[in-house]
Amino acid sequence: MHYMLPRKRAGEGEVVEEESENNNSNIKDVTVSPPIKKHRISTTDAADLTADNKIVTTGDNSSNYSNTCVDEPSVMASRDVNHNDIDEDLHSRQLAVYGRETMRRLFASNILISGMQGLGAEIAKNLILAGVKSVTLHDEGVVEMWDSSSSFVFSENDVGKNRALASLQKLQELNNAVVISTITTTLTKQKLSDFQAVVFTDISLEKSLEYNDYCHNHQPPISFIKTEVRGLFGTVFCDFGPKFTVFDVDGEEPHTGIIASISNDNPALVSCVDDERLEFEDGDLVVVKAQFWPNLNQP
Repeated sequence: MHYMLPRKRAGEGEVVEEESENNNSNIKDVTVSPPIKKHRISTTDAADLTADNKIVTTGDNSSNYSNTCVDEPSVMASRDVNHNDIDEDLHSRQLAVYGRETMRRLFASNILISGMQGLGAEIAKNLILAGVKSVTLHDEGVVEMWDSSSSFVFSENDVGKNRALASLQKLQELNNAVVISTITTTLTKQKLSDFQAVVFTDISLEKSLEYNDYCHNHQPPISFIKTEVRGLFGTVFCDFGPKFTVFDVDGEEPHTGIIASISNDNPALVSCVDDERLEFEDGDLVVVKAQFWPNLNQP
């Protein structure tokens, strides 16, 4: 009697040998799972760039950190992705949370993050994982030893390097479909016009007022966000333009109830089933959906 052992699943690049059902044969079936190709990020000097390579960093590099060029074809192809098409299998969880319209806007958004300390790194991580079109990291400072205690992207080996440049590689590994670039020189108001939203985490009040005024009056308006962390406390200020409309105040699902009866009085009295707890409050806008009374289907 012969027994067939369960076949072991091969991991990445792993070779699994499975004995043939015929014990008299020395032949073995060999299954090789092909290793997953990893995207390559190479460094080069600006003078060595060809027409097919695009530089993704700007500014003077004073910390012996090479300008970084993304030359992997699959990474470069992400610039030509039709961001209006949503892969529902890949983004099913995000679609459930954000909704289709929000996802389309995310895929078309170019975001600037100024200040790449701990808070800036966390914001960049969340945006990159969400799948925005591009993220630009701005910071003129260099990594100090204490930065590694507040940011997951820094290590002791990064001390002395520009914060934006030192963050680039680890953040790019999170999502190769997002184009990530850096700015290491002084930021100008005119440069903000390249983005749909700008986030500042380390900026003076004077500069905040200047940039916010420019973004608020820009056509179309540029979403301006200023946020800070001080110990256990944090602040955030948002200005999305003079005519921004909030369609979802708290992100919660609307409350619902089952109608038991509607009286003929004027005004009518709406009664709900007795065993159902209602979570409505005074001042709530109620929409009635009635199958046989279409005239009731209005706020």
